[in-house]
Amino acid sequence: MAPPPALPTGWPGWVLNGLAVVSAGGAYVVAAAAADTTGAARVTLLVVGGVLAAAVVSTQLIKQRRDAQQITKAREVAQEAKAAFGEALSGALAPITSYLSEMSSRSGRADRATVVGKLAQAIVDAAVSVTTPGARCAFYRYDEDGRRLVRETYVGRPSIPRLQFVGGTPDGDAVLGLVEGGDLVRIDDVGQDAMVTPTHPGDYQTVIAVAVVTTHRRFGMLTLDAPLPGDLNNADSALLQVLANLLGAGLAIAE
Repeated sequence: MAPPPALPTGWPGWVLNGLAVVSAGGAYVVAAAAADTTGAARVTLLVVGGVLAAAVVSTQLIKQRRDAQQITKAREVAQEAKAAFGEALSGALAPITSYLSEMSSRSGRADRATVVGKLAQAIVDAAVSVTTPGARCAFYRYDEDGRRLVRETYVGRPSIPRLQFVGGTPDGDAVLGLVEGGDLVRIDDVGQDAMVTPTHPGDYQTVIAVAVVTTHRRFGMLTLDAPLPGDLNNADSALLQVLANLLGAGLAIAE
């Protein structure tokens, strides 16, 4: 007996499941009816039952093949996304490593200071280019004597981040404590945190701040913010920490 015509694997899963249920139910009913008949009618019912049973098997095989294709496609998409991210990250890090190498070869402090400015800009560029759309990144230089953090460079959304954080204010003391402690903090929803006060209310809803430090020096802070709550995640925190470490290394070389 020939199997029923192949069904398209693109059919939705609920259609295939429904066909399997209907076919199985039909096969059961036909088998029950065949038990009470004889002759040609019995043969006909058995043939119909066989066709329905084959349909059950066929729909399940089709569904399994379709699910396997979807899993394969998902893996391919994930691999493509991973490769694209790797290329973007490599492109973002290339100028950073170039500037660090250039600084190491410069003998004059003034020459190294010029490259430091380019390095800081490359750092904030990298943070924005490989994180969420609409992100904004800024580097604040630490003024230990004045206990303040002053914005040195930024990139991202058109709105300008605040110029400085000053000790003696709630948010100023909070970020100065972060720098002095060499810490990192991520706030997923600034609306739920009284310590975060955007210069322009509603300008950003999630933020990461990380200290730019070395073993013996505190240089400042990198901030990365985004428009919506939860826009930034653990991967973004890890990336910003790496960028802060690279910037700290460059600033140490420049001294």
